[in-house]
Amino acid sequence: MKNLYLNMTRHDVYMTEVPLIFFLVMAIINNNNADHIMKLYPLIIALSGIIIFIPIYFMRWIKISFEEIRCIGHFSGKDHVMISDNNRLSLTVTEDKRTKIELYGNSKDAVVYEWSRNDAPTEINLFRKKALGGIKTVKRILKHFDISETDIENAINNDTYTSDYPLFVFTSLTVGEKKEYNLIFKEISECPT
Repeated sequence: MKNLYLNMTRHDVYMTEVPLIFFLVMAIINNNNADHIMKLYPLIIALSGIIIFIPIYFMRWIKISFEEIRCIGHFSGKDHVMISDNNRLSLTVTEDKRTKIELYGNSKDAVVYEWSRNDAPTEINLFRKKALGGIKTVKRILKHFDISETDIENAINNDTYTSDYPLFVFTSLTVGEKKEYNLIFKEISECPT
């Protein structure tokens, strides 16, 4: 089963480590000049721990496969949704050059409150996260689902576009000033490995 991994963390977050690395280097250089018994070892250990902890804390990924969409990271929300029949995967490029990834499904397929079980089925948002990157990220996701290069280019260049595939229907439409790319899944049982 092939998986696609998309980064959710902006790279400028890791710039917070630059001052810490500077202070760590200064502490190591000046360690022999310290008069205290423990010298600067507690500071060196604390700074090293913080420098290691920051990437572990902020590292978050989205894993997309034909079966599920999942958040990965030690401190991420651990959200995951299984893709089923009639789900709709929506991709939208936002103003800040990020890709909003949303999975919509039937409210009857989701875990809902007892009082809403008798309501008419509606389309609800099952998963919503943003990945780094704009149209290139959208192209990577669409290629992951084996959509042809010509269909991707036609979807990008036209206001509305529809193409039928064995496992899903690929559509694109312009909503306001934003372009939305959708995959409406038909039968998930026959997904390629």
